[in-house]
Amino acid sequence: MSMDMALDDALEDDDEGADAGISADRFGGPSQYVEIEMLYNEARRQVRSVMRRLSGDTVKLMGRQLCNLCHQTPTLSLRIVLDQVCSYDNLVDSVVEAFRYLTPLDSDVMFYIILKIVSNPTTIRIKDDGVNAAHWLQSLSSFIAAFSHRHENQRLDGVLDYVLKRTITMARDDDSPPVPELTIISDTILRLAAIPFMSNATNEQVTALQGGHYLRLEAFSM
Repeated sequence: MSMDMALDDALEDDDEGADAGISADRFGGPSQYVEIEMLYNEARRQVRSVMRRLSGDTVKLMGRQLCNLCHQTPTLSLRIVLDQVCSYDNLVDSVVEAFRYLTPLDSDVMFYIILKIVSNPTTIRIKDDGVNAAHWLQSLSSFIAAFSHRHENQRLDGVLDYVLKRTITMARDDDSPPVPELTIISDTILRLAAIPFMSNATNEQVTALQGGHYLRLEAFSM
């Protein structure tokens, strides 16, 4: 499946999909803040139109257009993009590459919106198994790690500070559930430290990982 087809399939859902959390209801309903509601609907239409055409071949052109929209209405457009990323993890790499044209101010707004998403007390952070982080949190964590690795001088201190404080708060309660936000720190360390991830390691690979530097490197190619 091509990137264009994947993006089209990912963006087919309307209000029932990733944008459900940012509907016009947050502006007080149709009877209040009509101008903001109209601005939101127009921003959503333009952002979704650009993202449908975003691919590896068009990342420069579409990336500029997407970042231009995010600069015009950062709190609206960036939230729409991040909600799409949370719902569809196959958009992570494309959006990270397109966001090369974000201004420092836009990046600050983006991390502010990320904090708003992560700290929302009404969202479900853990899967039904009670252990693993929810899909939207895993996707957002992958995006944060990939964005910070791709673009230097990005401020992660706000997000990491939130995760640290939440971990300390949860640790004080003996009956507290796991802290799924720790996946943000895990993914960030793996990306920034360039640590390759090994899943379903064989006995030979585990044995090789106990050796020297070059033997450990060889373990990942077995």
